[in-house]
Amino acid sequence: MLAFWIRADLDEAAFRGDELTAFGQAALQVFEKEKLLKRGEDLQMVECGDCSNPHIEDVDIINDSPNVVPRAYIPCGAGRVSVDLVRLQVWAIDFDRLADLASSALGLSGRIAQVATDRVWLLGTAKFADRTRDVFLVRGIRWPDGPLLLAGNARLSTSPCPLILCMNRVPDDAVWQDGERVVLSLSEIDWLEGDRSTLIKTIADILREHPRAPEQTEQRIFRKEGDYWSIRFECKTIRLKDGKGTQYLSYLLNEEGRDFSATDLIQAVSGNLQVTVRSSAGEVLDDQAMSEYRARAESLQAEIAEARKFNDTGRVERLQDELESLAGQITSATGLGGRRRSVGDSLDRARKAVSMAIVRTIAQIKNADPALGRHLDKHVARGAFLSYRGDGIPWNS
Repeated sequence: MLAFWIRADLDEAAFRGDELTAFGQAALQVFEKEKLLKRGEDLQMVECGDCSNPHIEDVDIINDSPNVVPRAYIPCGAGRVSVDLVRLQVWAIDFDRLADLASSALGLSGRIAQVATDRVWLLGTAKFADRTRDVFLVRGIRWPDGPLLLAGNARLSTSPCPLILCMNRVPDDAVWQDGERVVLSLSEIDWLEGDRSTLIKTIADILREHPRAPEQTEQRIFRKEGDYWSIRFECKTIRLKDGKGTQYLSYLLNEEGRDFSATDLIQAVSGNLQVTVRSSAGEVLDDQAMSEYRARAESLQAEIAEARKFNDTGRVERLQDELESLAGQITSATGLGGRRRSVGDSLDRARKAVSMAIVRTIAQIKNADPALGRHLDKHVARGAFLSYRGDGIPWNS
């Protein structure tokens, strides 16, 4: 199977049909059963192997009738040479399927994430010996852009103790060996044709003997990546859907020891309107402010309709966020029957809304990572003011 792994690490990771005959029957059965190869477009040009002067020519396909097998020829000198149709077939390696097989062999569960197109796959997270590690499958690790691939991919470069599986040769570049990274070659483990459990057993044995780096300050991450948050605590990474609770937590974690009021957090997250306070017992919004808010709400509804007309989904989302924030301000300022609320009413509602959003988010985190959930329960204060009073280890965003 070495030829398979060598080809997997090339830019054009595919075989001609006649090249597959060089593999043993066991390997061919694996390719077929596991659907590791997918059919590509047939070659249009091939090299002539019928004369002493090799040359590449266009292939001429002759189809006499639908019931007759087509024939292929290339010109050679004054005549032509027959070409086996199998030689024209192209079979590309299906790396998504290979990632599935490696993940299954390692007993990983959950969705596989392709974090760099056709180059890096996050297979999942597993505990080996006394370390919990992210497991990555990386293609082209020794290519000239290998170091850039690592540096330019935050998910891969910030993982503090990852297990990186490469296709063929382990890279010589020291950047891949920094810190707690462990890089292993799949070509050196006989697992694909035979007993799949060989993969996890061999890796576990290697990692058991792998020297652990001197203890360093733990790296914690609470970072927004698109519609999700990547959260790392004690070498375990989880992903959480974006929401108000995660956004509030982000501000608390990045300002350890600072007391936030609920309105501070609402304003920081929404970036829009600020609550107007007349006095310690006065109304939240005066008549002029209320009138301006309602006028802006009507204007936003018209702008949303226009954005939808032009299929501008990004603008629609931004305008809807502003409208929801505005509606929240108006609602928080009025009670039953439109009665104006006092500032005290509004602040109390804000405290409850922010606290509940944070409580729900911590509960979601606890389901995915109980240790982090307990940590946040202990160190996030919720009351008149909200704060994170942790253990001094900073969070990276």
